[in-house]
Amino acid sequence: MVLWLVDSSQRGAVFRHKARVWLLLLPLILVYVVAFSALSVVRHNNFYSSTFDLGIMAQVTWNTAHGRWFETSIDRATNAGLIGSYLGNHVRPILLFLAPLYRVWPDPRLLLILQSVALGLAAFPLYCVVHKQTGDAWAAFIVSCCYLAYPALGFLNLVDFHPVAFSVPLILLAYWALHEERTALFWVAVLLALSVKEELVIPIAVWGVVNLLWGKRRRVGLGLVILAGVWAILCFGLIIPTFNEGQPYRFWQLWIKLLGGVSSDQGGTAQPIGSASFETIALYLIHLFLPLGFLPFLGSTGKSQRTPPQEVGVNGKARDLGAAAPEGFSLRKSRRKAPGSFTSFLVALPSLAYLLLGERPAFHSVGYQYPAVLIPWFFLAVSEGLRRLHRPGRLRLYRLGLAFMVFGTLGINIALNPICLYAREGMFQPEPHHDQIAEALAQIPPDAGVATVNRLGPQLADRRVLVALEYPAPLRLDHLEMVDYVLFDLVDCRVVPAPDPRASYGEIVTQIMGTGDFRVRYWAGRILLLERGEPAEGETEAVLAYVADLVEQDRPCWP
Repeated sequence: MVLWLVDSSQRGAVFRHKARVWLLLLPLILVYVVAFSALSVVRHNNFYSSTFDLGIMAQVTWNTAHGRWFETSIDRATNAGLIGSYLGNHVRPILLFLAPLYRVWPDPRLLLILQSVALGLAAFPLYCVVHKQTGDAWAAFIVSCCYLAYPALGFLNLVDFHPVAFSVPLILLAYWALHEERTALFWVAVLLALSVKEELVIPIAVWGVVNLLWGKRRRVGLGLVILAGVWAILCFGLIIPTFNEGQPYRFWQLWIKLLGGVSSDQGGTAQPIGSASFETIALYLIHLFLPLGFLPFLGSTGKSQRTPPQEVGVNGKARDLGAAAPEGFSLRKSRRKAPGSFTSFLVALPSLAYLLLGERPAFHSVGYQYPAVLIPWFFLAVSEGLRRLHRPGRLRLYRLGLAFMVFGTLGINIALNPICLYAREGMFQPEPHHDQIAEALAQIPPDAGVATVNRLGPQLADRRVLVALEYPAPLRLDHLEMVDYVLFDLVDCRVVPAPDPRASYGEIVTQIMGTGDFRVRYWAGRILLLERGEPAEGETEAVLAYVADLVEQDRPCWP
């Protein structure tokens, strides 16, 4: 607090100026939270959410809320036991904090709403960071608005629920707390960020290394490296093998790609490892950086910022903060050696490389949850880039950078707005088979074991036994012995991991019907509900004939 440096009349003007900006930002955050909460819930109600991953997260949270910590039966088709621990796949202790809320309202829609609230509220620490680094409340407002309109953020919010989304507000909060010297809050935010997914050890460790290399807050940097290292050893060396039947971390092969660089095709042209072309990678990078105005690339590293930043005063003119610093600044702090605008961008580089070199097509798209580990660092790099421009002689470039960010955000949303794209796919409208699905679901008891397809799993997640039929393959028939009901959409084979998903899905139906353990409880068009019991005469033949006809016609998996 250094507003005492200015006279009382000017101090009041500064407060009124900041209040006007806050009054503009608060409604925008509220609109974001309400809109994305509502759209996420509507998408779920229309059966467009999926077992992978909303169903998994809901079941794990529901079990944890009832004292069965991290228990799950999903994503265990290749394990000896159907019911096991989710800790064998991922380590996400943050679900422990969500479990009490889920006990009060046991519904996957709670997770969707919490995710929207967390991502919307992240605009607050981002605003504070930009305002502190530039002294410009309007610039902080603009960056916060661009954050709320960032396409990758919108897709992250709408594509089911993923605990990694909580890393966005937590990283921004930790960064702000570090530069405000609020030590306790900083370490709490870092620990919570590590708890969202074991993958966060990478950016947290790199953040520590960056602080060590730049000679600023070396103790903090060393603490981050040690903390990330210890957590990595616990996750990969102890927790995951213990709960994965002694097997190592199943996603190691995704990170090993970082060691390979690029390969060459038969013509000698360099190609990225994995299936993505350079055109796909280039488009992905444009989708990531155009809305940011390419501001993370500005500046240079390791230089001292000896000229104090300037604040845009209430009269629209820049004021030297050495004369009147805004809240959170002092002349002494403004003269400290500050790392350049590449520091936060450097933290994101290993995760970005992991996505660029990965083989999954979803890694090269902003339409999934994977950019979550990049988003906070990219916007922090934007703030650091603006800080380097907000100096005498560069204010024109500073304003151009902000303008380019605004136009980049508006432009990319014309072509890649998540709400518009989801609406175009009909995800906010009931599908033609909505009533049949609802009728089939109503006939399943709440405590019964169920096997079902990917898009219907979230509706049935609050139970101990839920089996995913299509993925991962192969389906273990012995796991079906714990199932009382099987719910099919006989047409939807989109997630079947096979070269011919239609034929492979037909084989799954044939296997289950061939056991002779299930009879038809409900069948309306493509929606089939089986119940444990001896099938009536002709039922099995009728179902298999329907499926064989789909295979013969080579019926598309969707719609």
